[in-house]
Amino acid sequence: MRPIAFVIYGCVLASTASLASTAMGGPQGVENVIPDLTDEQRDVDAHAASDPLEKAQAAINNQHYSEAISIAHNIIVNQPNFAGAYELLGTALFLDGDTNGAINALKRAIDIDPHRATALVKLGSILLDAHDLKEAHDYLARAVTIGGGSWLAHQRLGILLEQQGDIPAATRELEAALSQKPGSVEMKI
Repeated sequence: MRPIAFVIYGCVLASTASLASTAMGGPQGVENVIPDLTDEQRDVDAHAASDPLEKAQAAINNQHYSEAISIAHNIIVNQPNFAGAYELLGTALFLDGDTNGAINALKRAIDIDPHRATALVKLGSILLDAHDLKEAHDYLARAVTIGGGSWLAHQRLGILLEQQGDIPAATRELEAALSQKPGSVEMKI
């Protein structure tokens, strides 16, 4: 049987009939996932932002992570149960290099709103890249079940399942990603 390879935005996931281990090349990390979700979630012009949440998002889009963190903290002080502020905080913390802070903020967002699919995908992606496959699977599977995590939830879950050696399930998830966003996955035989 010939090998099958999946190419996902620079990720090469190779498998054979014997369920060979993953061979990855190019940019595959969560640093490529977080900005994609952020851009999908909100596309804000930095100069037109008047709402604090939009200002924080604009700061993230312009790579001003410290500013975004500060704005998110101010929002949280005034609205301690606002899941969106915690998600933005988690995004900014991660992009600023504070993975543990990002994980905590994203978990808080999910505690407040368990159906917040974008936070589930972000957290699952961070945990996947940290090689915490069990916890990553839980969050990514929840995002897929909820349905709001879009093609990226399927893509990241497919990557995880491939790493675990479950090629049939990985193929199903990657095909789901492809059906939602053509071009997000390329299969080569």
